[in-house]
Amino acid sequence: MIHATARPLSWSPAASLWRTWTAPSCRPRRRGSAPRWECRRRPRRSRHHTAYLLTLAVLIPLSGWLTARFGARPVFLSAIAIFTLASVACAASTSLGVLVAMRVLQGAGGAMMVPVGRLVVLSKTRKPDIPRIMSYIVWPGLVAPVAAPLLGGIITTYATWQWMFLLNIPLGIGAFFVAWRLITTTAGPRPGRLDTGGVVLTGVALGGLTYAAHLLSEPHAAVPLVVAIIAVSAVAGAIAVRHLLKTAAPLINLGTLQVRTFRASVTGGALFWLTAGAVPFLLPLLFQEIFHWSPVKSGAIVLFVFVGNIGIKPATTYLLNRFGFRTLLLASTVGLTATVIACCFLTADTPVALIALVALLSGVARSVGLTGYSTMAFSDTPRRTTCATRTRCSRPPSKRQPA
Repeated sequence: MIHATARPLSWSPAASLWRTWTAPSCRPRRRGSAPRWECRRRPRRSRHHTAYLLTLAVLIPLSGWLTARFGARPVFLSAIAIFTLASVACAASTSLGVLVAMRVLQGAGGAMMVPVGRLVVLSKTRKPDIPRIMSYIVWPGLVAPVAAPLLGGIITTYATWQWMFLLNIPLGIGAFFVAWRLITTTAGPRPGRLDTGGVVLTGVALGGLTYAAHLLSEPHAAVPLVVAIIAVSAVAGAIAVRHLLKTAAPLINLGTLQVRTFRASVTGGALFWLTAGAVPFLLPLLFQEIFHWSPVKSGAIVLFVFVGNIGIKPATTYLLNRFGFRTLLLASTVGLTATVIACCFLTADTPVALIALVALLSGVARSVGLTGYSTMAFSDTPRRTTCATRTRCSRPPSKRQPA
């Protein structure tokens, strides 16, 4: 326990989102005639969460080869089963070490579910139907981070932490039987040998960057260690790019970046995802650590981001067809930027209705932008892109027939 006789420096709105990760949690407490501030040093970030993210970063690039080698149906069903059983084991964990190990296993299942599930849906979708299909595919990614703060607040307030994992059991069972009925086994060309060099290099690069981000979130980050890890990850990433461009059967086909719309979706979409994905995580920190709201109240306000997602979703396809990708993506980017900047000026005295409105508008921009980028990624990409040479990949056949 740390006691200060004077009030700490006031929280500036622009810096509050960053300081919630590094500063102790302080609350005013009166002792005698003068107010004193009681501070509890924040515990170190959860290692089990970092273990889950590291597993995702390392194994997601491997999901494409596993699907081509064993088929989408067995890989997807196995991923759901692993994730669900690992959730049971996480809830039953009796020590931190066991929990971390089970979170790694859970991450292995999660790394296969999302990319393989998207591949299953898009493999049989006609190009004109992609905007409508993508509006449904992006829903889990939009809903889960927004609904989680409210659900987590209710669980932590009225139940125990084990229910965080036990909720996955009925969802996993339902998803398994739906996938068992709907996904069929389709024969395809067998891939070449596994690109072990690509697996190692991409794993080091992506895993290193993920772990460096974890270290930066610590209250007293070792800056030299973080810089060293980032440097090693950058070198491994550069070597990985060179390796993937020269290998005959690479783990990741970088030749698809020659498709202009796909390249724009990967580069611009990644930056958009970073911003949009941070909002549902930073807002609860701001509300609970700075405004001292309860977890339930904080989650209820963040839920307005989901309201914005739902409200605009039925019109997303129409807006894309009416205004085009460029106009809509520019508008959503400007809208998302404006709402994030507005969040920097929120204070505990800001009317709750105004905060909810900012969250709602953020959800609208988030939904439109992510749907647009996800749709554009597959609009011109051929179903199977094979490398004819080391640096050039085959393009989709032209629609124009020779005279």
